Amino acid sequence: MKIYLYDCDSGVYQGEDFVADEGQWAGSMPAGATTVEPPPAKGGEAPIFDAATRRWELRPVAALRKGSGHGTLDRESPEERRR
Repeated sequence: MKIYLYDCDSGVYQGEDFVADEGQWAGSMPAGATTVEPPPAKGGEAPIFDAATRRWELRPVAALRKGSGHGTLDRESPEERRR
């Protein structure tokens, strides 16, 4: 079974993997994994997973902070960043 990986803090798509036996998860995926396929992203977009709603959405790559390793969503408004 194919699974899709995401950063648990930011929801940023991290790639995909395969698990041999879907029964090994006993009905729940490990943290940072889902069977929900992300939408195809265009240039400048990144798939972000919302674990609460179990949905992906596309966000601008510019909304990701640089240098965090996995990327985190930049939730500050431009006005807040200028302070």
